[in-house]
Amino acid sequence: KKSHVVGRVPCSGWLVQCSRLSGSVKGGNIKKRLPHRAVRKAQKPVHKKTNMSLIEFTRNLPENFVLAPIYRKGVEMPSTKIATGKNPIQAAHDQSLNPHDAVLRMEKLPEKVGALGVWCGTKGNGLVILDVDRNLAILLKKWGETIAGAPVVRSPKANAAKYLFRVPEALWGDVQGFGHSEEHCHGYEVLWHKKQGLIAGEYPSGGEYQHEGDFHSIPEAPAWLLAEMKAAKVPSGLVKNRNAMSLDGRTEEELITIVEECLSVIPNQGGGSRDQWVQIGMSIHSALPNDTGLQLWSKWSAEDPEYAHEWERGNPCEHTWNSFKPGGITLGTLIWHADLVDPDQTRFSDDSKRIVKEAKASIQKTQEITLGYEEVLKRGLAAFEIEDIPRMNYELHRLAIEARYRDQSGIEKLIIDHMTSQGAGERRTMDKRTSEKRSFVIPGLLPCPYTVLVAGREGTGKSATVMGIMKHIVDGIPFQLKGQKVPVVQGPVIYFNSDMSAQDFDEEFDQHEIKNAKDFHEQPDFNIYRQAQFIRAMKTVKPVMICIDSLSSCSGSKASEENKAEFAQPLYWLNANNGRLWPACTIMVLHHASKSTGGFRGSSAIGAAVAEVWMVELPSPENKLKQDQRLITVGKSRIGRKGERLLQVQNDDFTLSIAEVSKPEEMQTRAGTQAEKILNRLLTSDRAMSLKDLNADRLVGGSVAANSKTIQRMKNRGLIVVERTDASGCGRPEEFYAPAGSPRGESGVSSLSSQTPSAGTDYKQDTQPEVDKCPVYETGSLERTPDSKLDTCPTEPECPVYKPSDANGFDP
Repeated sequence: KKSHVVGRVPCSGWLVQCSRLSGSVKGGNIKKRLPHRAVRKAQKPVHKKTNMSLIEFTRNLPENFVLAPIYRKGVEMPSTKIATGKNPIQAAHDQSLNPHDAVLRMEKLPEKVGALGVWCGTKGNGLVILDVDRNLAILLKKWGETIAGAPVVRSPKANAAKYLFRVPEALWGDVQGFGHSEEHCHGYEVLWHKKQGLIAGEYPSGGEYQHEGDFHSIPEAPAWLLAEMKAAKVPSGLVKNRNAMSLDGRTEEELITIVEECLSVIPNQGGGSRDQWVQIGMSIHSALPNDTGLQLWSKWSAEDPEYAHEWERGNPCEHTWNSFKPGGITLGTLIWHADLVDPDQTRFSDDSKRIVKEAKASIQKTQEITLGYEEVLKRGLAAFEIEDIPRMNYELHRLAIEARYRDQSGIEKLIIDHMTSQGAGERRTMDKRTSEKRSFVIPGLLPCPYTVLVAGREGTGKSATVMGIMKHIVDGIPFQLKGQKVPVVQGPVIYFNSDMSAQDFDEEFDQHEIKNAKDFHEQPDFNIYRQAQFIRAMKTVKPVMICIDSLSSCSGSKASEENKAEFAQPLYWLNANNGRLWPACTIMVLHHASKSTGGFRGSSAIGAAVAEVWMVELPSPENKLKQDQRLITVGKSRIGRKGERLLQVQNDDFTLSIAEVSKPEEMQTRAGTQAEKILNRLLTSDRAMSLKDLNADRLVGGSVAANSKTIQRMKNRGLIVVERTDASGCGRPEEFYAPAGSPRGESGVSSLSSQTPSAGTDYKQDTQPEVDKCPVYETGSLERTPDSKLDTCPTEPECPVYKPSDANGFDP
């Protein structure tokens, strides 16, 4: 039939599909037609866009269609960016919208939604779209009979159409879509996993989509299309083991060039391509984990208009980039994605081709995994027991190569995970718990196990403070705290050092005149991420206290990431395993203060990961400290000490005295806090006192509730102990309290051994407690300090009252 209408020719109520080849239409005559069977197998028009609105069309679609309302071209999206006519609304990404859901969104945005898309792949319940952009006539000539029964969507663009099919569910995991490339250069692409294709409404370049066929009767994809989708699943000539490709040892300039060349050919796949987007970001991060890598990924990501809504609050790549961790994905994944589009690697320069070729060759030379889990674990644990650290590292590295780990850290993580799982606690109900009394290395100051972050500006004396405390522990010298001398747990210590040179450390150590130097261990060039070496050192020495100096310098290459939450992960690990993977101890971690905020530097997660934070201040005109004094302000504290201000004084013999102060320039000369009032009353009493006694004492004062809570906190902090209990009355047994360190309080303090060692005695290795216990020595008699500045106990006649009133009715 002669007609100037090309594509659809009315003929007795039927549609005749004609091909439009170049030069085939002359003088209104159709020179070439479809094969006879294809012409006779015409389609009945079910939906005509010209006869119904977009909402009506949407409402009549099948219930199993997962739809994507599309922003009209030129409107402003919530991200403030301008839509291209292909951008789905945000709800279409986050949810699976059926026709009724889509209509609801479209009615709410009548001025902004101008088209409709449908999702493909598993999200679209197996729908696949054969999207023909050119050479439609050639396709119809070759496969016309196999696609004639499929619904068709046509745009105003000449020689183009979309055909809708279903992929059998059994094949969903075996097929893959593909775009235009040298391998797929037939003029069509296949929309599948997390892809959506427009089927109705406004065409971005003008005009509207037209559709024909029954969307309620979508046929199965023809065999030839399924075959192409299966072939696309594993493209030939690509790196099969792409996660094993390593470009270690290459310069940053070489890596940047390879990344830029790959990104130049990888297309932005629009909404729903988040998995690919994350893989590409992780791949770049593995080779360039710095701002340069982030900039390359961000520049490529910003070119995708269908993700424009995610840029509303800034660069969406930054948060995801900061969450990336070293893993199995390498730069080989980026090369693999680029090879999908450019299998011949024409994008690469000669140098890049050579580098990638060498990396592929190294993969082929690597032997397959021959070691099973049990063998790897057995050899790893054996290597872990080697005393020679360099030899241990050699064996672990060798094992990592044989087991196909990327590096030695993978084997170390396996061993540590195994050890952690062996000692993992079991779930419990709190009604069946067994109460454990908190132990202290220095009663009232340092519990055990415990982790303290000691922060301050450079030169504030953080190292000197911790080394002074270590002097007390190594030499067994009682610690002067708040006007009384308290016993310490004598034993070895370890100073993990990456901040000071050997000469600087030796000079600092010599200044403290530590006698038992054999119990003071220094571990130089320490890396907190070498957890296997750390555990071995802790099990060998069994220290009472350790110091990590400093958090940043001991973090190696991770030091630049201290503003990320992940930087605090080693501190969480130390807290969780202290007393499980090694004998319990007190851990002091030195860190630098921020110049701008005055707090510690880096992520707030650092402070959240420790039990207590000390901020150390130098003498200044504001705090009026002397040169031999430091002011320690307690920040976060898990034993209720938040806000305390401690004045540290270095004595002539390089021991330390610490007193609590209310103001930097004013030492307390009498009890101020309720805790000090109770402690001073117990110190001056010739007998143990109960809560009833303390409540009736005018020198103590305070409410019953306040005194009860204060006593509980003092017990938890090791300042007082229960001397005895009296169950003669009704209700709960009455407890009688005495100060820790007094002769009366000895029975309430757990001991490391049955003998109380004197100051300066050698620490016996065989007295070290079990891994899950923390030792506290039996305390000797209480000694009052001769230093009036540090004596916080009131003197006569203030305490006790010199002449109590007869009407008061209580004893001094």
